[in-house]
Amino acid sequence: MMRRLILLVIFAPTLLAQTYGGRQIGFGGACDLLDHSSNILHGNPAVLAAPFESKWRLDLPHIAAGAANNAFDVGFWNDQIARDHYLSESDKQEILDRIPDDGLRVHGLASTMLIGGVYEKAALQASIESAVEATADRELFELALYGNEIGRPYRLDELGGEQYNLVDVGVAVGYKFEQEWIQGLYGGIGFHFYGGLNYEKITDATGELNVTDSLITGYGAIQRVHAERGDGVGFDLGGIAEINDQWSFGLALRQIGAAITWQLDYSTLEAFAVDSAGIIVDSLDDDDYLERVFEHSQDTLSGGGYESKLPTILESSGRYKLNEKFLFLGTLRARLQESAQGKAGVEVAAGGEYRPHRLIVLRGGAGVGGPLGFRLGTGVGLDTKHYLFDFGISWHGGVFKDVKGVTLGINHAIRF
Repeated sequence: MMRRLILLVIFAPTLLAQTYGGRQIGFGGACDLLDHSSNILHGNPAVLAAPFESKWRLDLPHIAAGAANNAFDVGFWNDQIARDHYLSESDKQEILDRIPDDGLRVHGLASTMLIGGVYEKAALQASIESAVEATADRELFELALYGNEIGRPYRLDELGGEQYNLVDVGVAVGYKFEQEWIQGLYGGIGFHFYGGLNYEKITDATGELNVTDSLITGYGAIQRVHAERGDGVGFDLGGIAEINDQWSFGLALRQIGAAITWQLDYSTLEAFAVDSAGIIVDSLDDDDYLERVFEHSQDTLSGGGYESKLPTILESSGRYKLNEKFLFLGTLRARLQESAQGKAGVEVAAGGEYRPHRLIVLRGGAGVGGPLGFRLGTGVGLDTKHYLFDFGISWHGGVFKDVKGVTLGINHAIRF
């Protein structure tokens, strides 16, 4: 049972991802300020005002997918848990040693782009966005592996989870500011309409279990909400300064005021308690005894509303084009609120691009911070006059056997 629990927690969200296309994944999460695609609806909308060769671009359906956890890597899972063997005391302790003091955390983000396009200085995109976060306190794993310890309380306060799927329909426009100081100064604004598809969250979890040599006492309550429809709006603002043919800098504020108001299908409260006398260990042989002293209830309420936040994101990026073969990027990104996308915090990523041939592009990059932690990315692209194809992969927490998560992404487009 314990193996199944760990496997579910680590790998259940592996269809979820970090970024919005193969190109950005290949850069390790860094974004290109002058990448004219509809994916700027998840980036800096000022890109639309910068000059580019094609008049319009049609982005074809694509997906990015992956996840990461903060405790278990693939090699450890295969060597110590997945194989069919009895878990020794040292095996159990090694499992616990890998779980941080603040508990196990699993994160995943996803984007499935349905259709998108750019025409001159305007862009539109429709996509399905997903996010999941699951947390479990280290104590729960100790209880599952070793059973209860006499005289020690076990708490449920850190048990949590949040997950959503929504449709994001966004439009954006760019504007070029006329000035004489630098080569180009651009601004942009984006608007998003969110249509919620489903939502799950453990809104509260409290409880404690304590066992002595003669009594079992405890209580617990888990409150959860479920919804299958919701709606909301959000805004993006961005600006780019193109210093010259080599250097560009940008600043964007994304998902401003973004929130989903969910129409709840139901909310549940499941609770248990042992009366003040506790369970007398010597009386457990009585079949009716547990039913008399162990109180359990489940209440379900229909209807109501609940609001979930999409984090406002502050993003600063730089771009340096050395020549026609080499391009270098850097991005500093801050999530200003905690949400299903992860804790509030800062992440940084840097990447580069090399063209060994006019049609072939090779990419690489690295990043740290954010919900998916440390990552190494690489990718390849095909860049023809009318068709573009990009593939990217990033490894989280390590590579090969040490990896704690993987992100994959593909995108392609036609342009004229």
